[in-house]
Amino acid sequence: MIYKEVNGIDQLTQVLNQYGLKHFRAEKITSRLWKIYSQNGIFALKMSSLTPNTLNKWYDIYQLREKSQLSFILPVFRNLQGNIFTTYQSFIYYVMPWVDQQDSTQMNVSYKDFFGLLGKLHEITKQRHYVNLSLTEEQIKLNKLETEKKFSLLLDYIEQVEQKRYLSPFGLELCTQFHEIETIFHRLNNWYDNYLTDIKDEEIGYQSVCHGFATASHYVANADQGYLINWEHTHIGDPMTEIASFVYYQTATHDTDMSQITQAIPYYEKNYPLTNSQRSLLAIYLLQPDPYLQIIEQYFERKNKQIELIPSLLQDYRRLMAGLMIQEQQQVARDKMLENSQEQ
Repeated sequence: MIYKEVNGIDQLTQVLNQYGLKHFRAEKITSRLWKIYSQNGIFALKMSSLTPNTLNKWYDIYQLREKSQLSFILPVFRNLQGNIFTTYQSFIYYVMPWVDQQDSTQMNVSYKDFFGLLGKLHEITKQRHYVNLSLTEEQIKLNKLETEKKFSLLLDYIEQVEQKRYLSPFGLELCTQFHEIETIFHRLNNWYDNYLTDIKDEEIGYQSVCHGFATASHYVANADQGYLINWEHTHIGDPMTEIASFVYYQTATHDTDMSQITQAIPYYEKNYPLTNSQRSLLAIYLLQPDPYLQIIEQYFERKNKQIELIPSLLQDYRRLMAGLMIQEQQQVARDKMLENSQEQ
């Protein structure tokens, strides 16, 4: 069956003609994504956020896909000129297969598969580098001093709130959360010490190819295979930031089941076993209080109405509580590794 072009979208016509697609039907999914029905099949057309400066890194990931046979990277199609992208009116487009996701009522299965693929990517592309211990020790000292200053600032905020005879809704929420946030600061300080101990022992750090925006929305799966999509932010970096970033975005909503995420993280380690210094780094990234403190700062500067700030405060509180849960998991794993190394 041949689908007719609809909506008179010259933009899509010009782009898809470069792929030899003359007759199609387009369904707009987002402002940058279309589902394309054609006589050749069903495709996804993406108007990317790529620029000439980021295009090479994006291109490299598809060369890596071919070289290392990374089937979990969804392929992109070549146009009639043999390129894997098309430029039209200064925008960069690409076409890839459309994946109809398999329905699943068990979200934890998706989390496990997601972390498994992420671990595979980081392991395959892992690069070792020696760590300058003197610079690292100096940086940790500075970080701990900054953490102390931030905690003193938080105490000042709490004191200002408690001076009022009647707590505002925002102030009440802040005081209710204080005990757990205080724990965050103490644990963060401990993890800085742990990292310094671990890296002095290991002297090796690791980098990998990172997806750059590894969220649940960029994982798709059918009955046969799971895929990571949207590689427009790919780069070489610390893989622990990728996990921390996932947790940050995934726990923004109140209905995220953290137990499913903590149960899924070991599937990452099945493909990418962590060193103790990496566990420490992951905990440090997860327990950073800056976004939370920025919300409180906005409240005291009266940049926003207090009621409008409460959802943001709760959101960043949830993120820190998620970090607290995962760091407990990492502490158990770290202690076990230390115990095993002492027995050897």
